[in-house]
Amino acid sequence: MPQQNDDGGPAFPQPVERSQGDFGTTDAYPGMSLRDYFAAQALQGILAGRNRHIDSMSDGDVADMAQTTYLFANAMLAARKAVRA
Repeated sequence: MPQQNDDGGPAFPQPVERSQGDFGTTDAYPGMSLRDYFAAQALQGILAGRNRHIDSMSDGDVADMAQTTYLFANAMLAARKAVRA
């Protein structure tokens, strides 16, 4: 599995624009990480397959599901690295 600080880089890389403003030079925000994108896609799939309404889920269920999506995302990043190696 990738280390926790390995986010896969930006999901949709764009050239970073530098601007000169009142507070000096700043970089544009590069967007979500690939890890966050993978987790969001996993969450979408998990929720699409639920047999019960989301409203009936407890806070613990939701927290567990959120953690599970990042387990999937970490596994996807690790698989991506293995294929590229």
